[in-house]
Amino acid sequence: MDRKTVRKLLDRSLAAPAYSPREPRARLLEPYEGYLADKIGACPDLSGRQLFRETRELGYEGSYSAVTAYLRAIRPGRSPASRSTWMHHSRSVKREHPSFSAIEA
Repeated sequence: MDRKTVRKLLDRSLAAPAYSPREPRARLLEPYEGYLADKIGACPDLSGRQLFRETRELGYEGSYSAVTAYLRAIRPGRSPASRSTWMHHSRSVKREHPSFSAIEA
């Protein structure tokens, strides 16, 4: 708050305004979560892009990142640690692979 506002409130003996928590908003993805959970349950290796396209065809108007965040939360058998290890490993393989070093030369 600006110092002049604080001074005005103190002069008037007014308490600072109290804000109440916001009402939770409905998520755009919520009507499609059951569909996504069923698809992941049947075939856990489906890509986020494919499932995003399918939900778009069903009428979903939200973002790709909302779909992938939900998929990360429900996808079985994948932990954030195993994903980061895989990403690190794939980067090191690209650096060490002979065909990549020939391209860079």
